[in-house]
Amino acid sequence: NLLSYFKVGIIPGGNLTHGVEKLRRELPRLVEMVLTGWEPLPAFKALEHSSDLWLSRYGSGIGTYLVAGNGSFKDKVVEFAVDNDYLGDYVLLFADYDGRACSNSVKDRITRVKATAESREALILKALFGIRADSGITAEVAQSGGIEGGILTASINLKEAVSTEMVCRLPASSQVTDVKLNMRDIAYSVMETNGIKFKVKLEPGKNSIEVRYRSGIFHSPEDALLAFTFVRDGKPACKIVVNDNADSKEMLAAERIREYFNYYYACQDEEYLKAVRKGAAKATVSISIPIVRAGEVRDCRDLVVIGNIGTGSGVARQVSAAGGAVLKRGISLIEASNVILLTGDSPSDALNLTNEFMRLLDHKYTWTGSMPNIFKGEDREHFEKAGLMGGVLREKE
Repeated sequence: NLLSYFKVGIIPGGNLTHGVEKLRRELPRLVEMVLTGWEPLPAFKALEHSSDLWLSRYGSGIGTYLVAGNGSFKDKVVEFAVDNDYLGDYVLLFADYDGRACSNSVKDRITRVKATAESREALILKALFGIRADSGITAEVAQSGGIEGGILTASINLKEAVSTEMVCRLPASSQVTDVKLNMRDIAYSVMETNGIKFKVKLEPGKNSIEVRYRSGIFHSPEDALLAFTFVRDGKPACKIVVNDNADSKEMLAAERIREYFNYYYACQDEEYLKAVRKGAAKATVSISIPIVRAGEVRDCRDLVVIGNIGTGSGVARQVSAAGGAVLKRGISLIEASNVILLTGDSPSDALNLTNEFMRLLDHKYTWTGSMPNIFKGEDREHFEKAGLMGGVLREKE
């Protein structure tokens, strides 16, 4: 089940996710954990309710994730003790996975952090800040914003003044715009990993640290990008545009988007799904979004434009200028003309950005499928009795 996958860092086979809503929802987080790397030593413990929880860790240093699975049927408010000696040179401060603030306190290089482990869920804590200080610290750290950028904050209370060094985790492919200590700009340096390093002089009492960043990939909010209409009333509502001299990778990017929606809408058709189950699938629905060359475009509206800056499409530059924007690497929505730009530094980069965009589309275009008809013997009896054979295991409201 889902908790066991988080516990040992395993990504389930695709057929095991069919028909399980919760697993489909949590799969992106699980993949992120596994790619970070499961560690055999958790390096933290629960100070209460330990018999109801299992603990796992992914990554180390400022890239650390702590995972606590609550297999009971009751929510648990838990204080965890994190042994930073196992995690690197810094004492780490944690928020939850979604960036909500957690209370941290530090003594003898042990971070204590309090959070709620919800019933039958995996609680994920992520390190946001690290500090070279052994004791006498209480702090709340949090992250806010969206895919296009945000703010990392740390409110740190000290009994005595200290001059020290700190690090901060940044989302992948993001760039810092400024770092402030108590409302004043401070210098920082970029680390090789997704983070920055900076020196601070913290005063007795409360100190406020703000790190603002912007995405190097997404230049528009998630809601705006997902509101773009690809298909309307069963017919294509846009065109995919490639450069006149598009190479094979740019063409592959365009074809992947077209096939993405072909597959998604085919899977809404029950006759097609019946054929799939019989092993003789033949799509009865075809949503073939047109792929056109830039020179064929007459109306620069309702487009998905794939290209690279080096040989940038005139269409991309035209709609950028019309929308008051400068063509730059990344994923953007030009609202004035309802155009999405997937612009890379090279054809390979344009393909990579298209893959990133499709991961974002998964947030909206989710196909749960149905549980496979593969069980035998006693397992089959249980699934048939529960009405799950070929059905969907849905989350409780």
